[in-house]
Amino acid sequence: MASRTIHHHGRVLHVSDNQPTFWDKFEAGSWEPETLAAIDRLVTPSSTFIDIGAWVGPTTLWAAFTARRVIALEADPAALKQLRANLAANQQLSGRVEVIERALHVKSGSVSMGARRKPGDSMSSIHYGAGSGETTSWDAATMTPVELAGVLAGDDDIVLKMDIEGGEYGLLPVMQPVLGRVRAAMISFHPEILSHLGWSETRIRNAGADAMNAFPAFDRIPLVKHDGRGGTSAVKEWLFIKKHR
Repeated sequence: MASRTIHHHGRVLHVSDNQPTFWDKFEAGSWEPETLAAIDRLVTPSSTFIDIGAWVGPTTLWAAFTARRVIALEADPAALKQLRANLAANQQLSGRVEVIERALHVKSGSVSMGARRKPGDSMSSIHYGAGSGETTSWDAATMTPVELAGVLAGDDDIVLKMDIEGGEYGLLPVMQPVLGRVRAAMISFHPEILSHLGWSETRIRNAGADAMNAFPAFDRIPLVKHDGRGGTSAVKEWLFIKKHR
């Protein structure tokens, strides 16, 4: 793996992974500046930051500069290898990070996952698992929302980020054990994946409504929009902030 030092907004990160083009964008400030700004605004020295779909660690590492505790869930073996390499390269941050090698899922046990291009490319999903027609798949151990809530026992200032490539639609309606505890959540939605799978616009819209209904006690703020490719121009990432807090 290549090693390099990243300078961004006065912070220094050391990265050791196979994502040079991504880190070029990160260092230039062109990768999801709204997401990083939201982390800076929401995460405090007393916060627990939950990173569901941590990939190689950009938001995990960024939150670790401030948070008391970071819990990073990742179930792509290639991404996990790179995530651990990046944590090892940032000893000043890694002591606050706990990596959980599981996919958050509605059922405990295991789930088939896969990648359209290659493992570790940031786009692995339960929708690309065995039987989907993709060439690369694997079985990932799962953790349910109830089990994750148990990991959070004793934490009372929780900020969540979820980016799991279409898995959010089935998961959010059963996320109350965790969402009932969080102060704020950043959720990425991937309707283009459901469209690629052949879902109708009506079915995608209904799935989106069910997912959004998981946040009745939150104010909703559009954070990042899709870039319009593939006909998708909806909000990609929403910020949910709990009311009356």
